[in-house]
Amino acid sequence: MLKYAIKPSRVVGHSDVNAKSGILELRNDPSEMFDWKMLEKKQLTLERRTYVGADPMLQALRTSTPNIASEPSKVIRVKELLHDIGYAVAAAAVRPGTPRGQITQRLAKPKFTGVVDRGLDQAVMAFQLRHFSGERRRYRFRDDVPTDPKVKAPLLGTLDQATIAAIVDVWNDKQVRG
Repeated sequence: MLKYAIKPSRVVGHSDVNAKSGILELRNDPSEMFDWKMLEKKQLTLERRTYVGADPMLQALRTSTPNIASEPSKVIRVKELLHDIGYAVAAAAVRPGTPRGQITQRLAKPKFTGVVDRGLDQAVMAFQLRHFSGERRRYRFRDDVPTDPKVKAPLLGTLDQATIAAIVDVWNDKQVRG
């Protein structure tokens, strides 16, 4: 990372960046068992940094349990946050002059809708695979991987309060660290 000046926000797994023609194709490697916390402790990747800013929309997203599907402005904001972190939330046009093989780095910003759609679902799953893995595992990823019996695990892709708060906090870390 030092040799090539790679920022922590650029350290990702396949599940974070696997876009083909601008549309995310979910992969689960590294798996939900990978403990990203060890990389976070060494400041080698983005982590959750609690948002304490004054933006009322971000505060509301972090602290309330919205029925997000019925609030298009919140859906759009969550998509924007995921996009800012680096997730392919919606199909986007490739910028002119983009060399083949660099599509994930040079996509134009898509126009986000206020609808919970496949793009958001896939980005949320990829986010959860990354930020709720290892000992923080909270979601049912696959039926053949046991989940802590003390936790009533929702299905992977569930856009719940824990996921929305984590999205805001990871976005905040990216803003702080650049």
